Amino acid sequence: MNDPLIRRIEAAKYLGVAVPTLDRWAAAGKIARPVKMSARCSGWRQSVLDAFLERFVQSDEPANAQPVEVANAAG
Repeated sequence: MNDPLIRRIEAAKYLGVAVPTLDRWAAAGKIARPVKMSARCSGWRQSVLDAFLERFVQSDEPANAQPVEVANAAG
């Protein structure tokens, strides 16, 4: 099976997000951390990106959803 490594910029484009967003998702555990290819190069297996996309296609929650604080109406 062909499962290429996709570098950060290409991975962000593949997911339709900016590179900093992809980095935040990896740091927050929303997507697996990238695989180190060398000291200065990392990327994700295409299968990991596809599985990430599939999770959010099946979910009602957008991938970039953030917790929302609701102000106290009684205040």
